[in-house]
Amino acid sequence: MQREKDTFGAVVFVNGTTATNRDANISLYEYLDVGYGLGLRVMIMKKSRANLAIDYAWGKYGAHGFYFGLNEVFLAERILNFNDNNRLRIREKCTVAMIVFDTG
Repeated sequence: MQREKDTFGAVVFVNGTTATNRDANISLYEYLDVGYGLGLRVMIMKKSRANLAIDYAWGKYGAHGFYFGLNEVFLAERILNFNDNNRLRIREKCTVAMIVFDTG
């Protein structure tokens, strides 16, 4: 993969999910579901930095499966005007993601 490091990449990830429910008297972090996995990234459009994501993940209760996604990374810039003399320029890296297929 190092020969084509601009085209191919790999990831290892861990994910945690929790929620609260006031009606059921369940507080945040009382229940925590953890998932983990690994994946391959293929840059399909270098100009827009669009990637095809192919992941395999495992979770609680025997959950597992392939996940396919398509995402794009772009830079956004905004300027905040506080008054005539003070401006703040903010540059952000934004990701737009869409999950295409889940075999879990």
